[in-house]
Amino acid sequence: MLFALSGPSGVGKSTLQAFLMETFGFRKVVTCTSRPPRMQEVQGKDYYFISEAKFKEHLNNDDLIAPTYTFGNYYGLLKNELHLNTLGCLALTYDGIPLIRQYCNRNNIMICVICITAPKNVLQKRLQNRNKIVDMERLADVEIYDKQMQLFDHIIMNVGTLKKTQDALGKIVQDVLK
Repeated sequence: MLFALSGPSGVGKSTLQAFLMETFGFRKVVTCTSRPPRMQEVQGKDYYFISEAKFKEHLNNDDLIAPTYTFGNYYGLLKNELHLNTLGCLALTYDGIPLIRQYCNRNNIMICVICITAPKNVLQKRLQNRNKIVDMERLADVEIYDKQMQLFDHIIMNVGTLKKTQDALGKIVQDVLK
């Protein structure tokens, strides 16, 4: 069973992934990216940080599910990483959802895709706290997600406390796993 979290930048996908791992014993499905690591990110834990050339090599070898180019960097999921999981969680962008669903359906992997979202002003504040400078392209993502709601099995608005959002996510997980 795979739980996929998707949503605009700054919405809390990584924090909620950590919650799923700690609370439900999920294994994080680690994706790869061509971007450099941020401070405190760890190779193989947060992402597989690889060169653009290596990413393209994986792409040419058909090793990737849902490859995408976002904010000047490549992102994707290595097929062998997905097959390591019995109960896994991952974060992905909206454009990867149809591809991951198709792959999961072909390989008899159950998947639940959850959108985590928040109002633009809330995300802007979170991104300012993270980067000090807000990339307007990242904020434009909010409108794109608003137009893609049909892709998701569940939608959580992350505007209250972290506990409230974790409770909503936990309820979805418990209902799906019944």
